[in-house]
Amino acid sequence: MTLRHKLAPAWLTGLRLCRAIKGAPSGARIIILHNTPKADLPALENCVHMLRQSGTLAHPNEFDVIRRQPGTTYLMSFDDGFASNLVAAQHLNKLGVSALFFICPELVALTGENQRKAMANAFFGGRPPPNDCRLLTWDEIEEIKSLGHIIGAHGQTHARLTTLADSELEHEIIGAGDSLCSRLGTEISWYAYSFGDIGSISADAMSVIRTRYRYCRSGVRGINDTNVDAYALRGEEIRLDAPQNYQRLVLEGGLDAHYRRARETLDAMVKATLL
Repeated sequence: MTLRHKLAPAWLTGLRLCRAIKGAPSGARIIILHNTPKADLPALENCVHMLRQSGTLAHPNEFDVIRRQPGTTYLMSFDDGFASNLVAAQHLNKLGVSALFFICPELVALTGENQRKAMANAFFGGRPPPNDCRLLTWDEIEEIKSLGHIIGAHGQTHARLTTLADSELEHEIIGAGDSLCSRLGTEISWYAYSFGDIGSISADAMSVIRTRYRYCRSGVRGINDTNVDAYALRGEEIRLDAPQNYQRLVLEGGLDAHYRRARETLDAMVKATLL
């Protein structure tokens, strides 16, 4: 157990006392999950329960409305397109929850050892992925879509955008949305840039994202109120194996203060693309 996990109960109590005096911020929080094997389904269901205790869960298509409402609303999202996300999508459907699933189409197109090598580089820091780990197939992505979930783009290959030349950005960013749109026959309005941290996005990349998508979600923590630009959306990564008090702390915005400078940098970057 990490120090943050140990401090979470007291930290959460202090946060709630502060909110009781000053009031809680209103807006939408976008939850970020990744690989969700079947063994994690009880933890996923418990996460849904915690979200409903802390606020309301909404469909991604309602995003523009919910961020203007009082209180906290949550959207669930899944990055990278792991095959285990199909099980999560099916389970969420039974719970009456619709989510965003961000896919890398060029990685989906790979098979066998070629896909495993690409996954190692894209998601596991060069280490081999677990033996039972693979990506969704196109038929499985179609099934997720048929359940009422929303498909978004996560780059063609999950490349870190700040490492790409200007000539490569269009293929990685726009190509991902166009590939998904062509394959699935549906408009792709959401983009989540790979890795999600402030060091993985640039003004040049953001300018390209603006030409193709309606929304861009980062991994920078914070709440999305009406003052947050649609291309600087915050995201809250959560681990289902973390202690419940720590999960609640994340869900209620207890880590927001630590990401203030990253949010300011992201907001300034987005504004620069309008000049």
